[in-house]
Amino acid sequence: MKKKKLIGLLIVGVISVLGGCSYPQSINVVSDDNSRVNDRFTVMFPSTAGPAGNVTFEFHATDLAEHDSVMIYQTNNTSVNTNTVTEKGRKLGFEGDAGFVDQRLKISMLDETEDEVRQFTVWENSGAVEYTILIPNKLYRETPPNLPSEEMAKSIATKFLYQVGLLPSDVGNIEVVTGGSVSLKKKNGTGTTEILDTYTAHLLVRYHRQIDGLPVANSGGNKLGVRIGDRGEVIYVLKVWRDISPYTHVKVKTSNQACQELKAGLGEYYVPPDCKKVIIEEAYLAYWMEPLDELQEYVMPVYEFKGRCLDINGKAIDVFYGWTNAVE
Repeated sequence: MKKKKLIGLLIVGVISVLGGCSYPQSINVVSDDNSRVNDRFTVMFPSTAGPAGNVTFEFHATDLAEHDSVMIYQTNNTSVNTNTVTEKGRKLGFEGDAGFVDQRLKISMLDETEDEVRQFTVWENSGAVEYTILIPNKLYRETPPNLPSEEMAKSIATKFLYQVGLLPSDVGNIEVVTGGSVSLKKKNGTGTTEILDTYTAHLLVRYHRQIDGLPVANSGGNKLGVRIGDRGEVIYVLKVWRDISPYTHVKVKTSNQACQELKAGLGEYYVPPDCKKVIIEEAYLAYWMEPLDELQEYVMPVYEFKGRCLDINGKAIDVFYGWTNAVE
């Protein structure tokens, strides 16, 4: 098989409150009270643009756990360079050299043969790792794959991560879900499309993380997933899992303070344009992780709010997430 040295490539992405009060949907979360909040420990949430007007919030969460203080963690940013990426790529069977791509945000390796193209990428700012089989399209086969059982999928994914040095030491719960599906369709005589069959295209093994018993917020900054295809083949891996160490204890606000701040606009969230009411069903402390392309020095606690977005008829149309800073 012919091998080609990486010169440059296009990275391909793969494919889820308070009673009766009204207030704006989108708020910038920057506290002006610097005597109370240390700027180093204030999460600068991503700015999101919600629709114009107001939405009504109802707070239904009960039995909220209270904490006097929690640990702030510091990230252990390991060196990411072409040499370290090449070394990791060797464990996956990649030959040739690694090179910078996407305006030097990532370092990548490409492995091409006559039958297959694979790619291995590491993000410089976070150390996040992506492995994928680009060609052929094994995520969405044209014929139903022979998929392993859920337990076997867990075993295959975990063994793969361990063998290539990508299995974290602090993995929590592991779950297996449908990673994608394919619908076979045809047009009938009337011109409408008829679905002939739908099958699971691949399985997704997800690894969840907790820090001191607290979840990681739904910020997109902490993911570990392995996609399993035909005959148990690992066809895609995404690992965003920063290494951290304890830094200092800090006092945290009560859940009531957090709710009041969300009500006052000191938080961040997004709702779809047709959302008229949000039912908040859960409020809890969580650790905030930045997206994989961002640098992060400290891992701070936030209050995360979860619930449902309802339309004008009271029909649930989306899942709601919102956040406020937790450090006093």
